[in-house]
Parts: sequence; C-alpha cells; structure tokens
Amino acid sequence: MNVWNLPPVAFKEPHSGAVPQVMAYLYEAADRGGELHHWDVLTRAQTGQMLVLVATTEDGVVVGAAGAEVNDYPRARVLSVVLLGGTQIHTWLEPLVKTLDDGCRKLGVQRIEMVGRPGWARALKPFADEIAVLMVREVDPDERRQDSHQDGQQAERDPAGLAACYGRDPEPSDARPERVGEQAP
Repeated sequence: MNVWNLPPVAFKEPHSGAVPQVMAYLYEAADRGGELHHWDVLTRAQTGQMLVLVATTEDGVVVGAAGAEVNDYPRARVLSVVLLGGTQIHTWLEPLVKTLDDGCRKLGVQRIEMVGRPGWARALKPFADEIAVLMVREVDPDERRQDSHQDGQQAERDPAGLAACYGRDPEPSDARPERVGEQAP
C-alpha cells in the first residue's frame, strides 16, 4: 500500500488522474460531517490550505484519501485531519499514520487530531494516544443573533462579535489577548 501527497497543482484539473476518485472519497466524508461543501474541499485543496493524502494499492488503484489542515495555536502547531474516507481501510491506515507523522516532523507539528464518527475511534485506537469525546449542539438558525458590527470601530475592537453576543460593549483591552513581548492596544 502506498500513501502519498497529492499536490495542489493536481486539483487545477479536477477531472484527470487520481483526482476524481480522491475527491469522491473526500466529498463523501464532507457530506457526512456537514461543515464543508464540495466546493470548499476543492478550493482548499487547490490553494494548498488542505493537505490531501492518497492511499493506493500497489497497482495504483485509489482506495482512500485524507484531507488535513495545519492549525497554529499560541502554544502548539496541530495537524487536524478534517476528512478521511475510502475502502479497505485496514490496509492503508498504518501507512497513512506513518506518512502523517513524517510530514508533521517536517512541518514542525506537535500533534495530530481528528474528529470523526464512533467507528473511526475504534479503527484509530491503535494509533491514538488519547480518544476524546466531541460534544455538539446545533444552534437553531432562527435564533442566532445577527451580526451587530454596524460601525468599523466596533468591528476592529471585537472582530469575532463575541462581546455583542453576550450583551456588552468590548473594552479596547478585550480586542485580543496579550502575548509575551506585545503590549495590549
């Protein structure tokens, strides 16, 4: 079994080579998750925002694909596997994990994380240091507050709109957390 990176340039021609089968696996995973649409997946792959790994048999048949993104947090660089799908999983999961580990070392990534359905927890248990639970609560779109950033000053002080959601006007010091070596605005 072979696992390799499909470079962003391959997605400029999404109907050639291994790309159609790879995208079929990624699209199926995206449909189940609901956070990404097909166009989101293709755009992220084309721009390099999403690292796409492909699992193939020795004779070149695509049997799986993974989509991952690097997230830089203040204290850690994390590779998030956001999409994973295919057939014959037991034959390519170990080579995939090895390829991810090797890539993470090159990218300075300290951790790999993935959110998935319960079946993935069972399949990935031999490769995981920890299995966590993700709790999800959908917010009724009719009850969501509309963006209250009417003026530029409000948006600059609270770009995420969090203060408005909780009924207070942000203070200038709330704009962003202070980091070592930086002064608060």
